[in-house]
Amino acid sequence: MLKSGIDLLCGFDQSIYHICPIFYKYYVYLAVSPSFVVGSDGYIYEGRGWMSVGAHTKGRNTVGYGVAFIGNYAAHLPSKHDMELLRHHLVKCGVSRGFLQKNFTILGHRQVVATTACPGDSLYSEITTWEHYKDTDPLK
Repeated sequence: MLKSGIDLLCGFDQSIYHICPIFYKYYVYLAVSPSFVVGSDGYIYEGRGWMSVGAHTKGRNTVGYGVAFIGNYAAHLPSKHDMELLRHHLVKCGVSRGFLQKNFTILGHRQVVATTACPGDSLYSEITTWEHYKDTDPLK
């Protein structure tokens, strides 16, 4: 299934490690709603993955992938390495394997869910500078 976008979601608080000890080096149980989770430890974890519909953004789950960052990014950014994992490695994988359109769009969760500040002011400000960011939702 070729999808057109990525929504960056709220960061999980670090305590998720204690609440849900489901993180392994490369995979997350499918109980996690987003398609992928960027850990604050330098890894990307597979949630629902490329092949399953996520449960990240009501009304958009079938047209995009949800990527969550672990952490609170209201006042500071994830590490440069963690952002590069998404910007360059994950999206290249999705495009090269035919899961993500070459002209995909990156949106902040707040752009499609009016009641959230996700993915945090600092991270949202950063993604507005990324190549595939769009300031309007192409599905509206």
